Amino acid sequence: MRTIQRLTRMALQHAQGLLYADLEGQILDTLDTLIYLVREPSGRRRVDSVSTVSEAGIVPRWRFQANQFVRVEGRV
Repeated sequence: MRTIQRLTRMALQHAQGLLYADLEGQILDTLDTLIYLVREPSGRRRVDSVSTVSEAGIVPRWRFQANQFVRVEGRV
């Protein structure tokens, strides 16, 4: 949820008259999937995880482990 909170705070800086909860709801309605990238020590970027987004929260679906993607279930 930190990603959603960060987006909400950034948008609030430019959104006059909107409440945090309303803006957060709009962001959650807009996003379907979050793809997290990491930078490896070599400087190369790669996908670390893929999660679905809903008003109930962020649900991890895939995580990169041991040079392969592994399906996961749970909530962040």
